[in-house]
Amino acid sequence: MDHAEVVEIELARQIRPLVDHDLALIFYDLTTVQIHGEGEVSDDLRAFGLNKETGGIARQFVLGVVQTAEGLPLMHTVHPGNIAQTKTLQAMLKTVPQRFAVQRVILAARLVWPQTMAASFTSCVRSTCKGSAPGQKCSTLRQSLSLLRTDKDRPMPQTATLNRRLVLAQRPVGEPTADTLRLETAPLPKAGAGQMLLRTQYLSLDPYMRGRMSDAPSYAPPVALGEVMVGGTVGQVVESQLAGYAPGDWVLSYSGWQDYALSEGDGVISLGRAPQNPSWALGVLGMPGMTAWAGLTQIGQPKPGETLCVAAATGPVGATVGQIGKILGCRVVGVAGGPEKCAYAFDTLGFDLCLDHKAPDFAAQLQQACPMGIDIYFENVGGEVFDAVMPLLNTSARIPVCGLVAGYNATHLPKGPDRLGLWMGHILRKRMTLRGFIVSQDFGSLYPAFEADMTSWIAAGKMHTREAIIDGLEAAPAAFIAMLRGENFGKTVIRLGAAP
Repeated sequence: MDHAEVVEIELARQIRPLVDHDLALIFYDLTTVQIHGEGEVSDDLRAFGLNKETGGIARQFVLGVVQTAEGLPLMHTVHPGNIAQTKTLQAMLKTVPQRFAVQRVILAARLVWPQTMAASFTSCVRSTCKGSAPGQKCSTLRQSLSLLRTDKDRPMPQTATLNRRLVLAQRPVGEPTADTLRLETAPLPKAGAGQMLLRTQYLSLDPYMRGRMSDAPSYAPPVALGEVMVGGTVGQVVESQLAGYAPGDWVLSYSGWQDYALSEGDGVISLGRAPQNPSWALGVLGMPGMTAWAGLTQIGQPKPGETLCVAAATGPVGATVGQIGKILGCRVVGVAGGPEKCAYAFDTLGFDLCLDHKAPDFAAQLQQACPMGIDIYFENVGGEVFDAVMPLLNTSARIPVCGLVAGYNATHLPKGPDRLGLWMGHILRKRMTLRGFIVSQDFGSLYPAFEADMTSWIAAGKMHTREAIIDGLEAAPAAFIAMLRGENFGKTVIRLGAAP
């Protein structure tokens, strides 16, 4: 394969960047590709294509191999319309790095890739990166893209003159895509009488936002098309004509997915002039933390010696639930996705056990881990985890329900027989309590009690928190999609401004 130097690549819009910046894989929608010295395409690349099972046929497939041992970027085009055979992505990606000592791989195509293919690419590149020579790391996503982007394609940082905002462009069917939200810029708003202008430093990403993208009936109105996506934020006052707030003050607000917002003070909580960990107001000291505290103490009503089970055990809610359970004397069994998360729940959070729900014998492991049954199941996932928990629930078990993230992107009912009658029979015979709740609507008045408990536990070293902080408003859509898939580790926070 001859080297081909990239002269110009004009990228219309980003389709789906991976959140893990240690990987160098990204999907783009190409409008113009001009290549100097394009060489022969090898058979192993030509053999790759999409079939009916993977969701479509690629009209154009571009594999960019950049920063090889020779230091030259490579760009080759593959037209896999007539494919005799289809080789696996993993084989393809393993072959290319071995030949060219690849340090970065970038993929571009004229289609939105099916979810299954995106997941397959993620797995392949992870295995490729982990197989690098000692001391060699996969380059960051931004460094990789710098070779293949023009200046107008580079992410725009937060400025003091423009307001970037992500608005709802279309209502997703199933999983959100890169077309769900649209990045816009607008003039900076100016505070009037009784208002203040807030500059967002941190944006919280939370599963409930998926429901706000839908216009189905819910506990809160949907985001209107063309309007800024909602979300909790931590920021600073830029200018103020509102009593009690001065420029430089830190506040917790609901400014949404944008750099700046006007506020009249409704729902705003002052964080003072110099909070030690301002982003924690979006996690352990904010809505997720209070969801965990209120759901467990008010509905779960734990007693010393009881068995508490919680899924998504390393997420912002689940991690807090488990730690509060331990403080209150429960035996805590967590459920998480993967050995790394389970090790964190056991070693750092202090859970008694944590099980990987991806294990083929997960249900049997859970039964063995709970020989005395389950007294409290804090539900925030649903799906197959709940199926394994249900037969283990004890008489008078309590089930606080704050979320069902496993089904947020569902477009049809789960496969299998209707088990509602079986479940209702369990509730009746075992006299169980199952209660859904929206923390702000059901327990908002208890915030002072939550704040007092949580701040004292943090000060005493009894509460640990983990954040996944991602830089750049433009990274928020992909980070949100990854979070709904369970790919996040800890509380997902977007940092819009410079680190304080």
